[in-house]
Amino acid sequence: MFEGIKKVKKLGICGRTDDFCREPKSLDNIIYLPELEALKIVVYDSNTDGLGHKLQVPCPDSFPPNLKKLTLQGAYQPWKAMTIISKLPKLEVLKLKVYCSFGWRHVGENVWEVSEEGFPKLKFLLLENRDLKYWRSTEDSFPLLESIVIRNCLSLQEIPQEFVNSTTLQRIELRGCTPSLVEFANKVQKEQEELGNNILKVYAFDTINQRTQPTRESDSGEVNEEETKEDMEKTEETKED
Repeated sequence: MFEGIKKVKKLGICGRTDDFCREPKSLDNIIYLPELEALKIVVYDSNTDGLGHKLQVPCPDSFPPNLKKLTLQGAYQPWKAMTIISKLPKLEVLKLKVYCSFGWRHVGENVWEVSEEGFPKLKFLLLENRDLKYWRSTEDSFPLLESIVIRNCLSLQEIPQEFVNSTTLQRIELRGCTPSLVEFANKVQKEQEELGNNILKVYAFDTINQRTQPTRESDSGEVNEEETKEDMEKTEETKED
């Protein structure tokens, strides 16, 4: 089938857990889409909690060479599987959404240790993961990253301290996260300002135990949500939820 749509640039694949389990290596066939630039994979099930769905990430040699945008939703893998994704040479947008819980509930697998290779081209990162507790990286892991969106990461307390030295990071948006994560992100912004970098802005909405009107920690004070949506629409990555 993929050989018949070789020129497709944007593709969405969705199915139940059993669909992927019956053919665990079926996604390796996306290599036959050499011009594919955007790929979204959604795993769903009749279970109401949506948990426990394991998706076999294609091996590095099976990803199309021109892939720029990847969305994974409703699946889980050990966080070390992210090393495969980091090898995509042109990846600019990465979205790990809803229960895309790399590590799920396994002990010791709620830590994301970014590999030495990092994500050299990544500009936009979305994490929507209820189980992630620790995120660690080096200063060279995200050399071009401009925007980070973190949603409903109920256990995450900090982002990597190394973002203080980022010269490209412009926006951190936190939705439904812990007060400590919001505080830490604001600390990163403040330390950047002390270094003379005033580009980074932090936005926080629906902070846990603080369900009030959306507010932003910045020098300009209050801002409404419509303003932040308009800002996000300036980049291609944020046009699709």
